[in-house]
Amino acid sequence: MSVNNISKDTRLKVLIRLLKDNEQFNIACSKSGLSMNVAKKLLDNNDLTKTTVLI
Repeated sequence: MSVNNISKDTRLKVLIRLLKDNEQFNIACSKSGLSMNVAKKLLDNNDLTKTTVLI
């Protein structure tokens, strides 16, 4: 599977998991394949309680 085929929803889940594991925000963004600006927008626009239950 190409990295380009991973959905933003999946990347967001990875980002949240990394942040829950106390990863620094900039490193978590890099590991999840999201820019910091996109990550901030996704976190602002999503219901985190719904997303974190799925992880």
